[in-house]
Amino acid sequence: MDNEPKEDLKEEIKEALADLFENVEKDEAQIISIPSGGTLKMRPLTFDDERRLASLTGASVEFLTEYINSCTDRDVSELWIVDKLFLISKLRSISFGSEYSAECTCPECDAKNSLTIDLNDLAVGMGDNFSGEITINLPKMDKSAILSLPKIKDEGYFSSADILHSNLWRFIKQIGDYTNGPLIAEAVKQMPITDIHAVLKALQPEDIGLQTQIMLACNKCNKQSVMELPINEGFFIVK
Repeated sequence: MDNEPKEDLKEEIKEALADLFENVEKDEAQIISIPSGGTLKMRPLTFDDERRLASLTGASVEFLTEYINSCTDRDVSELWIVDKLFLISKLRSISFGSEYSAECTCPECDAKNSLTIDLNDLAVGMGDNFSGEITINLPKMDKSAILSLPKIKDEGYFSSADILHSNLWRFIKQIGDYTNGPLIAEAVKQMPITDIHAVLKALQPEDIGLQTQIMLACNKCNKQSVMELPINEGFFIVK
């Protein structure tokens, strides 16, 4: 008998919660097509996600990746870096809406400008028959090179110029007829700077993924400038 009021209370709470959230879809997850090909299932952030992930800010964990990882059905570390900004933008849109307010500094006069952007209006380059590999020509060496584009789990190799220089060989599968890893590592050390920059540019294809360049019309000097959309930890703070 002592348990009956408790059970009644549980049922009453259950019914009240059903009434409160009658206009909220139980499963708001969406099937998202990603730039490199394929799909994943993504749900909006929850308050519990925010609380848990807030403790990661400033820690060694790459928190923007953790935001995505907590809300998808895929291990995003195995996705390509070209997918990352698109997924961050999509998560922001389905969680808080597509309008994003940010503050940008005019490169001409240093004036602060507030602007609001509809994230759904940003262009997205989709990779047709994307394999994660690309073949380029090294202009100085006049040799072909097959590159493996970086995945999200490889971002640490791009954290500094010194680390990248020591690990660039990891993304070069073949130079000319040679595929031996230690040989390629030695070749990179002697590679002309022009060829190094050709490799670096190819590893960050601009035609695949979210196009983050925006046009800023300064409200002080009236000059127009092309800028990068600021995407950082503040991207998930609704103003």
